Amino acid sequence: VLETEGEGCDDCAGNLDTMDAETSFDITDQNEFENWAYNYDFDSYYFQFMDENENGAYDSGEIYAVSSEGGGNGGEEVLVEGTADRKHMPKADDYEYEPDCFDDEGNEIDCDEVFDMFAYIFMIAENATHYEDGDMTADTAADNVVNLFYVLVEMGVFEGGEDDHEDHGEVYWNEYIYCEWISESLDGDYDWGDDRWYCEENETVGFEDWWYYCEMHEDGFGGSNYYCTDDFGQSPDYEFSASNDHYVTGGSPEVHDQDDNPALLDGIIGIENPPDNIPVISPTNIVGALSDNEGLPMMYTGSFKLKFEGADASLETHEAYIPVDDGNWHVEMILLEGYEVKSCEDCEDLVIEGNNAKFNADEPVTVIFGKVDTSDCAAIVTIGDDGYSFEPADITIAAGDTVCWIWKGTSDVHNVAEVATKFDEDMNLEDAKLGFYSGEAANYVDFRHTFDENDKTHYYVCEPHASMAMVGTVTVGDGDQTQEIVEESGLPSIGFVVGTLALVGAAGLRRRIR
Repeated sequence: VLETEGEGCDDCAGNLDTMDAETSFDITDQNEFENWAYNYDFDSYYFQFMDENENGAYDSGEIYAVSSEGGGNGGEEVLVEGTADRKHMPKADDYEYEPDCFDDEGNEIDCDEVFDMFAYIFMIAENATHYEDGDMTADTAADNVVNLFYVLVEMGVFEGGEDDHEDHGEVYWNEYIYCEWISESLDGDYDWGDDRWYCEENETVGFEDWWYYCEMHEDGFGGSNYYCTDDFGQSPDYEFSASNDHYVTGGSPEVHDQDDNPALLDGIIGIENPPDNIPVISPTNIVGALSDNEGLPMMYTGSFKLKFEGADASLETHEAYIPVDDGNWHVEMILLEGYEVKSCEDCEDLVIEGNNAKFNADEPVTVIFGKVDTSDCAAIVTIGDDGYSFEPADITIAAGDTVCWIWKGTSDVHNVAEVATKFDEDMNLEDAKLGFYSGEAANYVDFRHTFDENDKTHYYVCEPHASMAMVGTVTVGDGDQTQEIVEESGLPSIGFVVGTLALVGAAGLRRRIR
């Protein structure tokens, strides 16, 4: 018999049918048993076993019992009884623990209502343990966890209550004869690393304590005392708290939390709205089959606005500092119409599309953005209201002028491709293309071309929508008079002549082969 106190426990009774095992503990010798028993409040604990081989030691497979004696109920109970295959011990601080539970109004309630939630949370943890130990498949564990979360949702665990950031409880104040706001640059024994109030209760002792917040009030005898607390948190604003009267009138000061690494726009600190926004778990990489999400990171997402008081909208460019921290951020910037991102220091995978920019970052970044400069544009061509035309479609400029084709966020993709002559349905675009070209069709385009040759007419199309008559012309000076005469005369177009010559050539080739 292993025991903590007393001798033997011959009268300790047990009942395997009513045994309730909550935790596991493998007892192998007297010392381990005493270390475990030290957590309990009973007078004596005993580990007993049926010594079937009569060797005077506990062997695997022999029936055992863990018993208690004395303590709060003055009696004897069997805590756990079983065999070596069930090495369970109850959690020490759970035995005969009967807490008092209260609702928000201070009324005593049944604690079962409070602890029901934790029971399901523990079940979620147990599923993870069984999965890690190989006792449960991933699919089964996942299904169990999902069902448990549904139960917690029905219990209202995730329902947001009233905003209770303000402490309505009693503030704990401390009285001092003198306090002084001192910067962290103070040398000596009183430098604890922050700007705060340093106080003394006795003039002979000197500064002996510090607080975040202090007020000074008259003591009624021609002097004054300081009343200090930490219940209002910490803020540099509290340097001027001595004249406040919350010690007398109640309430709390209104301060803005100071961020050591705030977002900046042209050096102006952004005020977050809502403040202290807490990101929530994103369904990304969670919803779906485990096999599809295995090895992928858990994502958090949050949304808030920053207001920069005093920002100067007349500036041509702005500098935005984004304090990226805590992992890898995926950032998407959507600027106002007429603005564009010009550069992004320390941005990874930067993609700029008109007034939008996307990038990844795992460290703070500085984004330079500004107004789209169109001062060099003699004419600006955009997309018409119907979404499939150029506006204006036909323009006239002088030699040396620059034409800018600019559109953003169109419903369909478009581009600009110069062709040899006015477009007709028989034209082969690939053969007819020449001159200026904006590239692949896109929703965001800012393409500019300077026309140096005078008295010439340039024809262009949107490649994907040329058949929908999405075409345009740029006339430089007086335009191409020769081409205009051909068109007005009714003679075949250049495209038709080139096609005819190709056919004649092919026919001649066939004759030679014969």
